[in-house]
Amino acid sequence: MACGLGGPLPSPPSRYTRVRSSLLVVRLLAEQGIVGVLRSGIPPADERKPASASFGFRAVGGWESHAWVEACGFIVEIIADQFGDAPVIVVPAHDRRYAAGEGPTALPAPGPKPVEAVDIVWQARACGTGREHFASLSRATDS
Repeated sequence: MACGLGGPLPSPPSRYTRVRSSLLVVRLLAEQGIVGVLRSGIPPADERKPASASFGFRAVGGWESHAWVEACGFIVEIIADQFGDAPVIVVPAHDRRYAAGEGPTALPAPGPKPVEAVDIVWQARACGTGREHFASLSRATDS
């Protein structure tokens, strides 16, 4: 299926949106007076490291780089469908499928592109406008 982004949509469409989606959840929670914190993890490049050294989301095939939100002792996740799980997950923060990293085992702080993408979505949501605002989003904004 083609979209206005210059190519086919990834399958599932939530792929490549980990940071943007998590930032959007943080903003939605803040609107309700709830503090959400962006968490992330990147599995070590050396597969010989023990499982206790793994970070991200533990999918069926192993650890995957990922970002999610923690709020009020829970993980709030809206894109786990890319790993074959339910698209929306709300579980206790100690769920063993998630392991936040620090330093080189965490995704870098969100740059201006994901923040700008969420600003576009937020503005369109507030204004009730349509798809034309979303045409400027691309997979490249998740860096």
